[in-house]
Amino acid sequence: MFENRRSYYTTALKAVQISALIAGYAISLYLYPGVVWAQTNLGELGLALQVRIVTVSIIAYIIFSAFFSWCYARDVFRLPSMKKNITCFVAVLFPVAVLLSFVSDDPDHWIRLGCFMIAAVGCFFVLQFVAMFIVWFINNRLMTRLNVVIVGTNSKAVDFSEYLESYSLLGFRLLGYIDDVNHQPDENKYLGTFKDFRAIITRRVVDVVIIYLPMRSYYDQIEDLLDIAREQGITVCFLNPPFEPKMCGIKPYAGGDVSSVLYYSSPLEDWKSLVKRLFDIAVALIALVFFSPLMIGIALIIFFSDFGPVLFTQERVGYRKRLFTIFKFRTMHRNAHEMQEQVEKLNEMDGPVFKIGNDPRVTRIGHVLRRYGLDELPQLFNVLVGDMSIVGPRPFSLRDYNLFLTDWPRKRFSVRPGITCYWQYSDHRNSMSFEDWMHLDMEYIANWSLLEDVRICLRTIPAILKGTGS
Repeated sequence: MFENRRSYYTTALKAVQISALIAGYAISLYLYPGVVWAQTNLGELGLALQVRIVTVSIIAYIIFSAFFSWCYARDVFRLPSMKKNITCFVAVLFPVAVLLSFVSDDPDHWIRLGCFMIAAVGCFFVLQFVAMFIVWFINNRLMTRLNVVIVGTNSKAVDFSEYLESYSLLGFRLLGYIDDVNHQPDENKYLGTFKDFRAIITRRVVDVVIIYLPMRSYYDQIEDLLDIAREQGITVCFLNPPFEPKMCGIKPYAGGDVSSVLYYSSPLEDWKSLVKRLFDIAVALIALVFFSPLMIGIALIIFFSDFGPVLFTQERVGYRKRLFTIFKFRTMHRNAHEMQEQVEKLNEMDGPVFKIGNDPRVTRIGHVLRRYGLDELPQLFNVLVGDMSIVGPRPFSLRDYNLFLTDWPRKRFSVRPGITCYWQYSDHRNSMSFEDWMHLDMEYIANWSLLEDVRICLRTIPAILKGTGS
C-alpha cells in the first residue's frame, strides 16, 4: 500500500520530466523553427546524421535510466526530495541538448538550444507543482485517505510517525498509538492498550495497522493482533525485522509464494554489480590491447634473462573463498619457492602476510617490474575470465589465508579480489600494518560504488608512475 502510492507518485514525476523535455522542445521549435529540428522523415537525412541520431539517442536513454534509478531508488517510506528531482532533471536535460546539437546544422542552433533548456526548466517547475497538487488532492480525499494506527510507542515507532506526517502528500493520516505503556510524549495520540485493540479498530475508520514491536518480547501479542486485524479485513504492516544485527543491510524480498528478509553486509548481485563486471571487461580489453607490445617485450626479457618460465602462477583465495590461479610476470629466480623457509625470518610485515622490501630472490628485471607494478599486467586475463576485478581487495595466497588469527578480515572475500584498491596508492603502503590494510579493505566494501571504482583507478595511475611499489 505504501509502496503502491509511492510508485504512482514517482511515475508521475518521471512523466513530468519527460513532458517538460517535450514541451521545451515544442516551445523552442515554435520560437525558432529549424529545417533539421523539424525534420520528421529520416530518409531525407544523410546516413551519417542518422547514425549520430541513433547513437546519441541510445546514450541519452542509458543516462536517463541511470539517473531515474538513482533519483527514485526503492525506499517504500521515503519520497525523492525536490533537490534530487531538480538534479535528476538537469542531468537528463544535458544529453537531450547534446542530441539536438548533433542533429542541427543551423548556425543559430546555440540560440535554439538555450531557448530549449530555459523553456524545459520552466515547464519542469510548473508541471512538477501541478503534479504534486494533483497527487495530494487525489490521495487526501475522504474516500482515499489512509488512516493509520501504530502499535508500539518506542522511539522507532515515533520516528516512523514523523515520516508519515512529513509525507502527507501520499494521504496517510496518523490516528494514534496503541501500547501497554505509553512512551511517546503526545498523550492525545495515545489510543489505549493491547486489550483495547479490538474495540479501537471496530469503532474507528482504520485502513492500516503498523506494528513496530520487537518480535522476541511480543511474539504472542503480535500473533493476537494479526488475528484480530485479519478478522476485520484490515491491512497490517510489520516493520520491525526479526533481527537487527549491527553493520548489516536489510532488504525484504517476495517472489511468488516465497517471501524472505535478506541480511547483507557486502554489495549485492544487482544491476550495479553487472555494470561493474562490464566495466572490468571493457577496461581489461582496452588495457590488454594498449599494453600488448609492452607485455610481449617484458616476456622476452624475462625469458632470455635466465631461460625460465615467463609467468608466475599461484593458487589464490578469491570471491567467496573460491580458489583460482593468478597470473603474474615472474620476478624471482626459478628456485625462489625452495628458498622460502630461508627468508621467512626476514619478513617485514606483521600478521599473516609475507613481504620483504629487498627480497634476495627477486631478479634485477623483477625489481623494475615490481617497482612500477608491471608484473601485475597478466592479471588482466584473470579479470577477463571473472576471477578478479579491476578494483577490489588484493587476493591472498593459501599460505597467508591459513595464518589468519581472526575472522573479521575474511569479509574481504565477499567481493571479487582486484588489481588495485586503496592500499595500492596509499603513501604508507610499504609500512602499513596488516590490521590497517584490512581496515582499508573493509572501508572499500562499505563505500563501494561505480564512481568510487573510477576514482580509485584514476588515483592508482600517478602512484604507479611514482614507482613506489616493491
